[in-house]
Amino acid sequence: MSTSQGFPRVLSIQSHIVHGFVGNKAAAFPLQTMGFDIDCINTVTLSNHPAYANRCRGAGLETPVLQELLRGLEDNALLRYDLLLSGYTRQKEHLLAIADAVEHIRASANPDLLYICDPVLGDNGSYYVPEELRDIYLSRILPLATAVTPNVFETQVLCGAAQPPTTAQQAIDACRSLHARGPQIVVLTGIPIASAETPPVGGASTPTLSAVVSFRPRGADAAHEEVYQVELPRLPGALSGCGDLFAALLTPGIFRTMQMDSSAERGACLAACVAQAARTMTQVVADTLRHGEVELRILAARDAFIRHGDVVRDTVANYCLHHAPSDEHYASARAAHGVHDELRSLVQRVSVRRLRHRPAAEDPAAALASFHVSHHTSLPSAPMGPLPLQPLGVIFDMDGTLTLPGAIDFAAMRRELTAMHPPLPPHSTMDLVAYLNGLGDAAEQATLYDVVRRYELAACDAQALRPHLHELLLLLRRHCHIPLALSTRNCQEATDVFLYQRYDLPSDVFDFVQVRNTVAVDGQWVNKPHPSVAEDVLRRWQVLPASLGVADGDHGEAENRRRVVFVGDSMDDMKCGRGAGCTTVLIRTHENEHYLRSADCVANVDFVVSDLNDLALLLVGRPLHVH
Repeated sequence: MSTSQGFPRVLSIQSHIVHGFVGNKAAAFPLQTMGFDIDCINTVTLSNHPAYANRCRGAGLETPVLQELLRGLEDNALLRYDLLLSGYTRQKEHLLAIADAVEHIRASANPDLLYICDPVLGDNGSYYVPEELRDIYLSRILPLATAVTPNVFETQVLCGAAQPPTTAQQAIDACRSLHARGPQIVVLTGIPIASAETPPVGGASTPTLSAVVSFRPRGADAAHEEVYQVELPRLPGALSGCGDLFAALLTPGIFRTMQMDSSAERGACLAACVAQAARTMTQVVADTLRHGEVELRILAARDAFIRHGDVVRDTVANYCLHHAPSDEHYASARAAHGVHDELRSLVQRVSVRRLRHRPAAEDPAAALASFHVSHHTSLPSAPMGPLPLQPLGVIFDMDGTLTLPGAIDFAAMRRELTAMHPPLPPHSTMDLVAYLNGLGDAAEQATLYDVVRRYELAACDAQALRPHLHELLLLLRRHCHIPLALSTRNCQEATDVFLYQRYDLPSDVFDFVQVRNTVAVDGQWVNKPHPSVAEDVLRRWQVLPASLGVADGDHGEAENRRRVVFVGDSMDDMKCGRGAGCTTVLIRTHENEHYLRSADCVANVDFVVSDLNDLALLLVGRPLHVH
């Protein structure tokens, strides 16, 4: 990855306007808020977009200048990007220069460069660029593109069809035609698929449009295509820049999905990401119309864009774990959280259904992922969470889970311990608590644990709760009556500060509290990741078949164990929960990002969430009332 300060780099080559939000002005801010480092080359600079009464003034970029800009980037070793995004231009020479740039970057800097092409040709049945550009797109651009995002008119002309696609089968045929030109990903936008094929969502009569998403792995034939329909409400009026913004919203999903190790889940994962883009897009457009403005309210949507990036990241992470979210209500609820009441129902009317998928016999994992993402085609106003049954209990880790990570200075602690006990390497990945518990010298063990305890108590002053922890605990404990337990490897004193002295937590919020010397096996203290730690809580909660009236033996006990959720921020938490048969939820932090693509993560994590609000939606299908 050619990252800048850890952020994926994007080169965006499209139009620019001085006033308003079209082209690069519609793409740059959303992509920056979603964590992308974007460089822009403007194919044309205009005073405003052409929808104004007195049109616009400006000039196009001369092709030699475009070529000089690209050479300047190359001369300074800056032509190293993860993605290239292209949009509006009126000059075929621009397209040829873009094609040359894609080939050059792949040959010299990044063979995995993703190229997302928005083939801007026209709309509403007519061209607004020279028609000769169509042939350049077909001959030079599409063979290089990773993804192509044409609107309904552009789909018609690129496929050479007599009429625009208006049925599911015509959309599938159009996708197949475009795949044959080169792109692995095709997203057709604004397709007016007849309502007879897609009944109104939730019984509502709101007119709809569809985005049709198709994925075909590189080198595969048509039999391996997966095609999905994402239906969204058709809003009145016409706003400039919608296609440019939508392409930007698609970018995180395409980028992260194409990083997945296997193509088995990519089609369904892409559909989920496109649905999320449609939800965010619907929110921005509806908010603009509600305020009676003529320019997209891009700046006002900052929080929506940040949220969009988080939802896409977690969606892909969950598909990487071979665990697609089993209910689109969850994604819809996350997208709608914090949205103005008048817009929420519109956002929640975005839905996904499968039109075509690869044969299950050839690729069962893809078929499973397809089923998950398309399981529901209507989204009610009161969304449910994806867990099929309310949890029987939730076990929380403390540091980094209920608090923000980084309070304990582990590096300094380990240096001091190593100075006192040289056999312990200063940068070892060894489990420190397990190592100290295994020392044969009780006096030395006590001395070293005094050091650990001192750092843990010092961290209490730097400790900060995760935002909205009180609201989450109140929701789960008081309103949903779910038993809660706390499991930490901290000492008792530091845990008491957290529970009773600093944060005004209810004294009875946790049924059980485990510290590092709570659970013993064969006369020895054990801690996470040992499954006995979680099993101790299960025994205390009597999560057993007989106590719950389940008469089917081991199967019933296993099902009940799965209904206990273990929430943490480390692999020790996840392995402990998984070993005891619990459902595991990893809270994503900057310190555990490297877990997400690891074999340990795939083996031990069921869900990944970004924050406590997402956790509430996952556990009980209800957002926290936060602002």
